[in-house]
Amino acid sequence: MNFLVLTIGNSDLQFDRNELEQLSNTDYYLHKDENGEYLIFSDNSIARLTSNRNYFNWFLIRESRKDGEVLLKNIDKVQHLLHFPLIAPIIQYLKDNNIELSKIAFVYTDQQDINFRKSDTLFTKEIIKLWLQTIYPKIFFDEIGVDKVTDIDHLYPRFRNKVKFWREGLDEGSHVYLADQGGIDQINQSIRLQLLQAFKSRVHILQKAEETATKELAFPQLFIKDLIRQNIIKHVSDYDFDKVDDTLQPESWVIKLCNYASSRLMLNYSSISNIQQLSKMLRSIDLGHLAPDLEWNKIGRVKQNRIKIVDLYLAAKIAFHQKRYNEFLWRIYTVNENLTQDETDKLLGYDSMHEHFKPNLNIKDENPKWNEALNSIDSCLLPSLKAQGIYTHNPNRFSYKAIYLFLLHNGKIVERMPTDDFIQLTDTIESLSKRRNGLAHKMGTITESDIKKLIPDEDCFFSYLDTWLSVANFGLYDDIRKHILMHYE
Repeated sequence: MNFLVLTIGNSDLQFDRNELEQLSNTDYYLHKDENGEYLIFSDNSIARLTSNRNYFNWFLIRESRKDGEVLLKNIDKVQHLLHFPLIAPIIQYLKDNNIELSKIAFVYTDQQDINFRKSDTLFTKEIIKLWLQTIYPKIFFDEIGVDKVTDIDHLYPRFRNKVKFWREGLDEGSHVYLADQGGIDQINQSIRLQLLQAFKSRVHILQKAEETATKELAFPQLFIKDLIRQNIIKHVSDYDFDKVDDTLQPESWVIKLCNYASSRLMLNYSSISNIQQLSKMLRSIDLGHLAPDLEWNKIGRVKQNRIKIVDLYLAAKIAFHQKRYNEFLWRIYTVNENLTQDETDKLLGYDSMHEHFKPNLNIKDENPKWNEALNSIDSCLLPSLKAQGIYTHNPNRFSYKAIYLFLLHNGKIVERMPTDDFIQLTDTIESLSKRRNGLAHKMGTITESDIKKLIPDEDCFFSYLDTWLSVANFGLYDDIRKHILMHYE
């Protein structure tokens, strides 16, 4: 169900001058003298009135606190004379548009400073509430009173807590309607901004100025559009595709592309749904190359592993770029575990780790299927590994590295990078893996100075990995980033 928020001002309660001048009632009557107009009741209580600025035919109460309290005490006598020219059209607008309400909240003033208390709207709020109860007899009412009415630094966080409470009580399909033409600017600004942040595009601001029709402002959508732009530019610039707020514009190609990039960087390929639909959408705007048709379950494990290690490396590179060194270390450790496996897999035609790794084997055990696979590559390969003291009970990163060097030395594969560079790269990445193991056991962390000691020349380190994995800079994610940022220029 939906929710209406009303900020109460001094113009929200009015009297028709003609109706008061025609009163013929012994319980109350309109009195005029040189000091103004008054409603005088039989108990001698007085509600002072004043003309509504340029609308001479309408009365306001002179002091909302004092005169509002008098009216509230005499509500049974004057209720039929009360008019709500700013709020009544809002209610009619909601009814005309079949908008049902489950809650109405009032924002009113109740100040402690004696110099400003006279304009407080707490009694006006009670009178309006009594009127609304006749229209919505089963509705839930809530309220928040404001003391420091011009202190926006106080109001803004206070309204945050109240809006959070309101949000917890509403389902995701509920919309919030705000009528904030009454009240004080600082109050209206604070509540408006807090509601927009909490409910985003579900906020509707209704405006009813005197002698104008009720209308819904475009401001919330314009504001949300700017929020979207700022949110996307900030996070996409940093390659934080997962932080883009997908509730702001869930159907846009930008959000879908960010979700796609985020899923790939987290190796969460199973969550990439409707990739063909995304590709079709992007092709329609000449960006189809950013999300190729990736039928993950049909491409085979060897190709899957090649995609995974590149995505994993780029995720590590992004973490390094963002100075999130613990995450970088964890990801680069996994890169190291799989860095050289693909050369073996290309020759065997299958995922050798998946097929031959037996977790229950000890280092002295034999793994006949794995040994048979090694012999199928070259009959001298297995003896060479054993001669180097490399465990052959299971495939592992040390055996894959040695296999690559063996194949390279024997002319069975093409050199991917100079051997000296390869050795330097694998030595550096191995030192990073050892540091990761140490941190895991001690639940520690790693600093930027630690990283600089482990990677004295980061440009060279990343250049070697780029060469080995055939990527440039941040690969596909540079293209995604560039096109999204161009869209929001």
